[in-house]
Amino acid sequence: MAETAEVIRRYKRRFNIKRDNDVNLIYMSNKNIQELKEEDFMPYRYLTILYLNNNKLFTINFFSACINLREIYLHHNRIRSIANCLYMLTSLKRLHLHNNQISDLESTINEFRKMVDLEDLNLFNNPIAQERGYKQYVIRRVPHLKLLDREEVTRKDKRIVPEIITVAFNRCSRGPPEVFYPHSPPITELPPKHEVANSFYRDNPAIDIEQATQIRQSKRSCNHFAHMDWSIVPRREERRQTKVKFSTPCLISKIWQ
Repeated sequence: MAETAEVIRRYKRRFNIKRDNDVNLIYMSNKNIQELKEEDFMPYRYLTILYLNNNKLFTINFFSACINLREIYLHHNRIRSIANCLYMLTSLKRLHLHNNQISDLESTINEFRKMVDLEDLNLFNNPIAQERGYKQYVIRRVPHLKLLDREEVTRKDKRIVPEIITVAFNRCSRGPPEVFYPHSPPITELPPKHEVANSFYRDNPAIDIEQATQIRQSKRSCNHFAHMDWSIVPRREERRQTKVKFSTPCLISKIWQ
């Protein structure tokens, strides 16, 4: 885009920057920008701060060319989704996306799963921010956050997080599905007499405890342990010093129940 190139030329002239690799900040706020492409940022591989707030952007699929970004300001746009747009920015520390039209909470939070340095996230005034349990869900999925929607993430907030929150069909629900759709009651009917476990009592008549114990022991599986007895074999020095024939090692087996 010619406007992007012009903004960067002014920035380089102002700060006496001669190489594209030395550009680490681009400020394009309030430029009425509706679309940007990946080619616009290809020369600026070491860009770390980008201001694109107060424009008319609908999509932001142009960040793969500048993966070293650490701060992005995209508030006050018309962004509807960030799915598959930000996941490659693993060094990101600050992301402002408030006052947009983002509506899919699950796909939005999935973009942050590899951003271990993300500390400041602002999603205020988006449809997803109205979801029930939104704050707890975001804190659980992005545990390194220090600021969420311009509010500090306290220890108390993180203690509440272990509560199970699931997201499905763009709605949040507390607890597993059986909380709202209880499963059938447990079966309380006992099995028929002598029809339990491995049918031991079914295959054997009613007997006293001692006889039952003996029969049970006789049907238990056997353990078999075998090893070679090398104690009867002389060592190398002893074999050189004697002419007596020595016996071969024997196999010792032990079987028990």
